[in-house]
Amino acid sequence: MQEYSRRLEKLKEEMSKENIQLSIIVGTSNIYYFTGFSGGGTLLVPLDDEPLLLVSRLEYARALDHSYVKNIASYSQYKTEAPKEENLILKPREEILIDKIKELKEKVVGCFQPDITLLEKKQKEVPGLSLKNISEIVSKLRSIKSPGEIEVIRKAVEISEKALEKAIEVIETGVREVDVLAEILYVFAKNEALPAFPPIIASGPYSAYPHAEPTNRCFKEGDLIVVDLGAKFKGYCSDMTRTIVLGKPTEKQEDIIETVLAAQEAAFSKLRAGEDAGEVDKAARDIISNRGYGPYFNHSLGHGVGLDVHEAPALAQTKKKRSLEAGMVVTVEPGIYIHGYGGVRIEDLVLVKEDGCESLTTFEKKIFIV
Repeated sequence: MQEYSRRLEKLKEEMSKENIQLSIIVGTSNIYYFTGFSGGGTLLVPLDDEPLLLVSRLEYARALDHSYVKNIASYSQYKTEAPKEENLILKPREEILIDKIKELKEKVVGCFQPDITLLEKKQKEVPGLSLKNISEIVSKLRSIKSPGEIEVIRKAVEISEKALEKAIEVIETGVREVDVLAEILYVFAKNEALPAFPPIIASGPYSAYPHAEPTNRCFKEGDLIVVDLGAKFKGYCSDMTRTIVLGKPTEKQEDIIETVLAAQEAAFSKLRAGEDAGEVDKAARDIISNRGYGPYFNHSLGHGVGLDVHEAPALAQTKKKRSLEAGMVVTVEPGIYIHGYGGVRIEDLVLVKEDGCESLTTFEKKIFIV
């Protein structure tokens, strides 16, 4: 309860700085972040009053049982009967928003782009309406994890590592990619977790596809096998990758794997609060480029992880500088992908600290040979 109260207070602090009198929060993960309710909806947060969670009638009972915000209303644009105890508003969502905005003395409203587009069309109905995009505010709040969030992410990592251990155990010649997928999903379910994203099991030439989907392909001697997975536990995601060699690795396979490991270590050495995210990407990319594989590292070094498996910050070289902050949780996942040959990716989940970083992933890193 205190966690959600703290988050709402932080949001109101940011609203006050921008003179925002009402925030309209949307997005399933954003709603969960502020309320603990996973069914989506719209959260209205007035600067000087209690928040209101608007949900569909289908989700009203679940919201009552799971939301920290207890001021809850369902809505419908159709005539319908409801139990006496249900707080039902018989209006379309946009009319409810307009009504709430009209109640404000200063009509400065923070919202996300879809509602900005919606409300811009209604400005004649609401004289003096000023709209501000709050996506960056919410993204920044979510990017700094509390100690409680970090502990849940550690548990998600622990479950992921159990699944990866099982995956490596069953990999052998003749086993299919989808067979490994089944084992991973079973471990998740046995540990009360869901997949944070569809697991990637990519073998042979398919390992050169960064976002490959598991197929009926059977593993063959000499394959590079990329296993990328993440458990979602109590709403929070994890993300990790290891690359396995089936049989004795060739010199080229060893060189690629060692290059990726060296690139990751170079990134770790730069990763700390105050460092520019792009410089961390550059540290890893320079290693790969200097060893002749630069054109084959075709994605950014990493991304934030939390309620979503991809969130702020991005470890990437962009025009806009972004300083890392203590409490951010990011992936560090250099890779080399050679079309027609195969690929290697090694990924750990890392906590940014004032004096460096801590790998939340504890699974060993080596040239896995099975």
